[in-house]
Amino acid sequence: MVEPVLDFMGATPPDIKPEGPKGCIGMIVYEWSRIHMGGSIRAITFARVLARRGWRLEVFTASPPEEWPEPIAGVKVHHISSPERRFGGGISVSRSNGELGGNPSWLRAVSGLKSLLPLERQLAWYPEFWRTVPDRCRAAGVDRVLTVVAPNVMMPLGYHLASRLKVPHVIDLRDDFADRHAVEPIRRSYQRLLNAYGQFYLRRASAVTVVSPVTRDRLLTLDIPATVVMNGYVEGHFADVKWVAPLVSSAGPLRVVHLGWLGDFRSIEPLIEAVSGLANPEDVCVEQFGFVDPRQARVLADAPCQAEIHPQIPHPEAIRRMLEADVLLAIPGDRVPAALTGKLFEYFRSRRPVLLITGNGAARQLGKAAGMRYLCDPGSVEDVRQTIESMISAKAAGELRTETDPAFVRTLDREIGAERMDLILKEVAA
Repeated sequence: MVEPVLDFMGATPPDIKPEGPKGCIGMIVYEWSRIHMGGSIRAITFARVLARRGWRLEVFTASPPEEWPEPIAGVKVHHISSPERRFGGGISVSRSNGELGGNPSWLRAVSGLKSLLPLERQLAWYPEFWRTVPDRCRAAGVDRVLTVVAPNVMMPLGYHLASRLKVPHVIDLRDDFADRHAVEPIRRSYQRLLNAYGQFYLRRASAVTVVSPVTRDRLLTLDIPATVVMNGYVEGHFADVKWVAPLVSSAGPLRVVHLGWLGDFRSIEPLIEAVSGLANPEDVCVEQFGFVDPRQARVLADAPCQAEIHPQIPHPEAIRRMLEADVLLAIPGDRVPAALTGKLFEYFRSRRPVLLITGNGAARQLGKAAGMRYLCDPGSVEDVRQTIESMISAKAAGELRTETDPAFVRTLDREIGAERMDLILKEVAA
């Protein structure tokens, strides 16, 4: 069933033309970084398009200036320092992986309390935020507050800032907090309290936007209206990539590339088990770029085929790796029906074959709407194995290429979503 996706797809990418002055938006976004693109690219696209549509923007972020992207006309960025500025985490108080930033000592000290309460480590941002941001907003004439979430603690920040300024508050919910229990093990008390405070702030927002129709439908059952504003790709990142899908080279093994975090909720095990069942597992090579949880690292280490783990790479390098892959692997996480991993949109635009391993949910709906051929159920190793075999055969015959519909993929441009956000911000009233 594709209707939940098609009801917000199918538009032609807009020809965005400058408009006259509209007002000033105070945007709260924890990451504004060309390095940590996963948590930044949505907000950066919003700012770029909204500025072209006549808005002035005051952006407040924990990312330091050396990480910021190129300046955007009409957008003023403020660094509000935070003792813990890296996005990701906020659940596991024991995590000490330096690449992920680790948790500060104060949070480790209350680990027992944190197992019961939804305390995220980005709480450390609050003191400096309140010391400087309200006065800067008043000086700039901010008349809207837009909060880009996650982390979830950004919701109360945006709400109380907007209340203090007496202006409308729009919440853009990137990740559905109701799915937190499916990502990492947490107590029921944690999830209940997270749901309660999340719903409290969503109900009091002037408008709510979400990335997935599944999240929208869940909120509607709670009488919380929400508008889907899709993720997508940035066309400028693929300026030299033709829309005509090229054939994959018939030489060598089938190179399956996954970019992004591998965790137990987003497991590569179905793929590795399927490869183990091949007559010749060496016909497949798996490459992982990005963070890998320990259990997933062991799965790759024990793989019967060549499997390589590479560290997280800058976004331009990630795009290059996409374009070099035979097959791009997407695993949104079958326990999170609302998940629409951002890389899936970039995979489609790269015009490379995509192997999507997911259960029922938004990602499967989107894959079907795009005309994907290689779409597998993570609960069926046989399904994955047969799909891989068909890819190997097509590659050997020089016939492997993506079959996604380029006309549909064009509708996934991030600027379409930014245009929708422009309309929402114009319509909200204090």
